[in-house]
Amino acid sequence: MSNLCECGCGEEVIPGRRFRQGHYSRTTKAREGYESRRKSVEAPNPSGLCMCGCGETTPIYTKTVPVRGYRKGDHWNYMPGHWVPFGEGNPAWKGGRWKHKTGYIYVYAPEHPSANHDGYVLEHRLVLEKTLGRYLEPNEHGHHINGVKDDNRPENLVALTKNAHHALHGAEALQRYRREHPGIHSRAGKLGAEARWGKKEAK
Repeated sequence: MSNLCECGCGEEVIPGRRFRQGHYSRTTKAREGYESRRKSVEAPNPSGLCMCGCGETTPIYTKTVPVRGYRKGDHWNYMPGHWVPFGEGNPAWKGGRWKHKTGYIYVYAPEHPSANHDGYVLEHRLVLEKTLGRYLEPNEHGHHINGVKDDNRPENLVALTKNAHHALHGAEALQRYRREHPGIHSRAGKLGAEARWGKKEAK
C-alpha cells in the first residue's frame, strides 16, 4: 500500500492516512464541494443594513476568507463597533448584577441619572435611594457601617456627604494604622518619625 498523499503532491503520509494535513482541500472533489456550498448558501446579510438596527449600510468584504465565513462581495453583518450590544443582548450578560474588583456590587440600570457609560449603578446607592424615597444628591455617598462593601442590606447603609464620608474613612484608616503599629501616635510629625526611624543623635 502506497504511503503517498492522494492529493498528488508526492509527499509521504503517516501510515493509515490518505492525505497530509491540509492537503485534502487541494483535491478536485474538495474544491467542487466548496463551490457548490458557497453558491447554495444565501448571503449572511442580504439587506446590507447593520444588524444592530441603526439603519446604516455596512461595508463590503473585499476578499474571501472561508475559515471565517467571509465571502467577497457580501456585506458585513455590523458596522464597526456596533456588533456588541449592551444589556440583555450582550453574550456576556449575567443578569445585570456583577461584583467589581474593588468589592462593590454594580446593577444594570441605564435609566438612572447616576448610571455610568455602560448603564450600571452602585447597588448600595440604589438600596439607599429606595429606603429614603429619593435620589441621592451628587455630593452624597453611601457608607457601609460594617465596612463590608458588598453587604448592601438597608440596615447596613447610611447616606453621608462626600466630605463626611472621606473624613470617616480617614479616621478609620488612622485607627487601623495605630493598631497595626503600636507606639506610633502620629503618621506625620516628630513622634511618628522617631518611632519609625529612631531618634537622631545630636552631632
